[in-house]
Amino acid sequence: MITLPKSISVKRVEKGEKWLMEKARKWVEKAGGDRSKETLLHASDCLDPRLAYFQRKFPGPVADRLIPIFLIGRVLHAFVINAVEGTQLNWDADGGSIISKELGITYSPDMLIKGIPREIKTSRSFQEPRDINDMAMYCEQLLIYMAGQNITKGDLWVLFMNAKEDGQTSPAFRVYRVEISPEDLKLVQAEIKGITKKFAQVQKTGKYRELPLCRPFKCGPKGCQYWEKCKPEGRHPYKTKKAWEA
Repeated sequence: MITLPKSISVKRVEKGEKWLMEKARKWVEKAGGDRSKETLLHASDCLDPRLAYFQRKFPGPVADRLIPIFLIGRVLHAFVINAVEGTQLNWDADGGSIISKELGITYSPDMLIKGIPREIKTSRSFQEPRDINDMAMYCEQLLIYMAGQNITKGDLWVLFMNAKEDGQTSPAFRVYRVEISPEDLKLVQAEIKGITKKFAQVQKTGKYRELPLCRPFKCGPKGCQYWEKCKPEGRHPYKTKKAWEA
C-alpha cells in the first residue's frame, strides 16, 4: 500500500475528455461506414426502420452518449470471437458481408458455424432474463440472421456485466440455443420482406410514417437525434393532425 502524499491533487480534465471522445468517435464512425450510401437494409435496420430512413436522408454524426457504448461493444465482440476461434482480432465494421436478395437485406452474424448464426451480446442488467419477453431484444436480430440463412436455429451468447451470484457481482457468460418452427421461419421471412419492400417505397415517396415505429428504447428526445423530424405518433407531445403531417 502506498501512502498518498499530502500534496496530491486530482482534477478532472474536460479538455482531455473531449479529445478522447473525438478519437473514439473517428474510430467508431469509420468502422460503422456511411449509411447514406446503402441501398439495401442492414439486418438491424429492420428493427428500427424509421431511424434507418432518417440516417440515409439526413446523415449526421453519432450521438456522444452512444460512442462509448459502441466502443465497448466492438471491443468485447472482437475479443470473445478471438478467444473462441483463436484468430487475429477483427476490427472490421459490423456491415453486411452477406447479401440476401430474396429478403432485401445485408447481414453479418458475429459468427457463422456450419450455417448456424451466432449473435454475441453484452448486458448491463443486474437481473438475468426471467422469460422469453426479457430476451426479445436479443432474439430479434438473431431471428433475422436465421431468416437470411434459412435455418430454424441459432446461438445467442450474452455477457452479463453485472451478473449476481452468491451476493457478489461480476461478469458472467450465458449461452442459449434459439429455435423456431419451419412455419414461423417463413413468417419471419415474410415480415422482413414486407419491411424492406415498404422501405424501398418510402425512400421514393418520403412518406416515412408508413414505416413501423422504432423500438421504444431507441425512440425519445434524448435517445434519437431525429426525434423532432420524425415526431413519432403516439410518442411525441404534438397531437394535432396538422402537427403529424410529414
